Amino acid sequence: MIMLSRFRSFVLVAVCVHVVAMPYCVGQDSSAIGSDAGSDFQQDVAAARSGNVSAQLRVGKAFFYGTNDENGKGDHSTACHWFEAASGRRSAEATAWLGSCYLNGDGLKEDKLRGGALIRSAADASDPVGIRFLALMYQDGNGVQRDYAQAFELFSKAVLLNDPNSFDRLANLYRQGLGTSKDLSKAVKLYTEGARLGDPWSQLQLAEMYYTGAEQAGLVKDSATALRLYEESAKQGNKHAAFYAGKMYATGSGTKQDYQKAVEYYLIAARRRFPPAQLCMGDAAEHGLGMSVNLFDAYAWYSLAADKGNPKAFEKLKVLTDNLSANDKAQAENRYRALRKNIEEE
Repeated sequence: MIMLSRFRSFVLVAVCVHVVAMPYCVGQDSSAIGSDAGSDFQQDVAAARSGNVSAQLRVGKAFFYGTNDENGKGDHSTACHWFEAASGRRSAEATAWLGSCYLNGDGLKEDKLRGGALIRSAADASDPVGIRFLALMYQDGNGVQRDYAQAFELFSKAVLLNDPNSFDRLANLYRQGLGTSKDLSKAVKLYTEGARLGDPWSQLQLAEMYYTGAEQAGLVKDSATALRLYEESAKQGNKHAAFYAGKMYATGSGTKQDYQKAVEYYLIAARRRFPPAQLCMGDAAEHGLGMSVNLFDAYAWYSLAADKGNPKAFEKLKVLTDNLSANDKAQAENRYRALRKNIEEE
């Protein structure tokens, strides 16, 4: 019989590859990531119910991103309720968020005309979040004709208003030469300033550049700095950064190999439904890397990654299943269902 171990005792393994950072969704806001859970959140909820506009906005963001939940499960419908409440009390930022919900059908029935109008009203009020959301509309061609030059102009305005979450967006345009001339040096400066202001996406992008090196911008490869930035971003709940930080600790890149630290960061990504992390957790459980061999857990994590279409997970799951008895397979399937319920349910 295979002995079960506690599922949280996993480690990132060397077979995991360094993947390209993925873009975030419209409205991603660093002030909503990594907010204190527990009593602080409950205090905010109480204040929000009493009509405190700032609290209503914070609670809305917490529900939108799931920062009040250890698995990062969002509740967009409840988030929109709080955005609407704060918007009704003349919060321009809340109006921008409500507009984003309508624009993208997040928690509300999609209505691009209404969503765009709300976002524009917030932008017209010089709200930096409203300006950023309007810039994203033009960048993505969402509700308007795509116009990178207009997006560049709006992101520039938001940066002048010191909106932390606009620095990486403007940097991305400079980096790719969209709406402006390509300028890697300016991109690095913007990522650096955004990272200093605590934006997790600027931290992620800058970490990636330090990890690989960007000689054209005068940025030499520096694994230690990359790790520091990945950790700063991961601690705010960024699953991509958590994955990379865990990988660096597991492989001893930029630091001494430390499987316990790898587990801490890796689990952030896995609980936020990141298939590469789930695949590597399966590897750790199957091969006993940093933990006892546990084929039930390996089956569960491979299955979760396979659910998301990860081809390597399908291969590993088939090989593993062929080596399980009928009784063990039934128990492994039960383990998978329990883990899926804990992590995947919305």
